[in-house]
Amino acid sequence: MSNYAPYGQCNQSQYGNGYSPEPTTWNGLCIAGFVCSFLVPIVGLILSIIALTQINRTGEKSRGMAIAGIVISVVIWLFSFIFMASGNSIFF
Repeated sequence: MSNYAPYGQCNQSQYGNGYSPEPTTWNGLCIAGFVCSFLVPIVGLILSIIALTQINRTGEKSRGMAIAGIVISVVIWLFSFIFMASGNSIFF
């Protein structure tokens, strides 16, 4: 018996094709962190960091959104500190 596949047929290995399937699930903390980054930046920052560590461990597909939540939270947080340090007030 030969190890070669007949002409026109693919010789498939028992181990698969070597590619892992792309993850299809989204991390819930990532979505919550992204939304909270606009409303309450410190909460959004914490949730996005936790989500990013979970995504790195599990391989879910929402890594970009977690990074965006971190960046948006930090930018809004810095702008609010600069605004308060300059002596301006939102209420007056």
